Amino acid sequence: MTLHLLITVGLMLFAATDFVLPADKKFHRLMYQLAFAFVFVFSTIKYYYGADIHWYVRMYDVVAPPMDIVTGKFQWPAFEIGYTYFCSICKYIGLSYWGLTAVVSVIYFYAIHRLFRLMPRFKVLALFLLFTFDVNLILVQNRQCMAVSFLILAYLAYCESKKIRTLLYALLALSMHKSAILFALPVGVFWMFGFQVKKENYMMVFALMLLLLILPMNKLLFALANAVGMSENMLVSLNHHLAMADAIQPIFILYAFMILFLCVCDNQKNYFSQMKAILLVSSLALALLYPYYASLLRYRSYFMPFFIVYILSTCSMLLEQEDNVKSILNKVSQRVLMQASCGVFVLFAFFSTYVTYNWLNSLKSNPYTISTVFDLLKRDEKEIRKERMELAKKNWELDFVEESVN
Repeated sequence: MTLHLLITVGLMLFAATDFVLPADKKFHRLMYQLAFAFVFVFSTIKYYYGADIHWYVRMYDVVAPPMDIVTGKFQWPAFEIGYTYFCSICKYIGLSYWGLTAVVSVIYFYAIHRLFRLMPRFKVLALFLLFTFDVNLILVQNRQCMAVSFLILAYLAYCESKKIRTLLYALLALSMHKSAILFALPVGVFWMFGFQVKKENYMMVFALMLLLLILPMNKLLFALANAVGMSENMLVSLNHHLAMADAIQPIFILYAFMILFLCVCDNQKNYFSQMKAILLVSSLALALLYPYYASLLRYRSYFMPFFIVYILSTCSMLLEQEDNVKSILNKVSQRVLMQASCGVFVLFAFFSTYVTYNWLNSLKSNPYTISTVFDLLKRDEKEIRKERMELAKKNWELDFVEESVN
């Protein structure tokens, strides 16, 4: 059993309560509080967990005091300055590596809790879907987890018209993981110039997504790279990533339903109206990057929380307003699309769990077996660390490198 699957199964059972006693708000509030406490606690007590500790722990062991980082005396080229400084502060105040991961977990779940406060219903289901699709981010990827957290807080600050706080959170996100620029920059442009997002925009993206299924994008992109004069090394790297593309993937169905939902169903409430720029940029990313699953998986973590919150909140709103919809056709089409979208979301959550289960079982060295801070009650810290670091090292050597070659 791994921590991935333990939390997933627990949340799956909690999520079923969202469809019981729909009128009992106290019951659903209690179930959400219990589910949130469950996923937060089990995500936070992880101890030397995952393959990435091979890099994170080694850096934390040698990170210099904060002033040495500010003056440039200490640098860790593989990590961004913000995350390096964060690690330095944690070590300076005496936190162990587990203490650092606990702080990351607290910041992430604080951001998620605030985002989920926008939802009137289906919060437990949202937790289940979010964890299923972003399990590696939550349990393993410290840097990007921090970046995602700060971008969520930036969005909430923007909705509250707190521009300085919005900018501060965005800069913190960029300093934690460089990939945040691909999300923050286009969304920031939309917000800065006040572009209005309409349903027609989503329809155009949906049409583009279908069109790109039949176009030879690999050849077109490689020809464009040659035309702009990329270096030979960059062309080799580009060719490697393009070769990993897969035009036919089952998850295309989920992405298509996500964008189709935006084409048909609308939510004009303040927070969700401000969210539309995020959803449009994210939809365009899905359309363009869908075949390149390796790149999209990292980028997807930035927008999946927003898609889940928007779709489930809009479904809740439409269910409450269904009696006011006069057109029978509109009422039926909305109901069918809502049920289909939620059904596809849940179906792919189970499918993602199945894929994760098979992947974990295929590992020659598995650093994802359950390891919690409570193991210190019966084992020495040095013994646990040595064992987990060895598992992580072998995972990179035997599984990751081999997978990259293949």
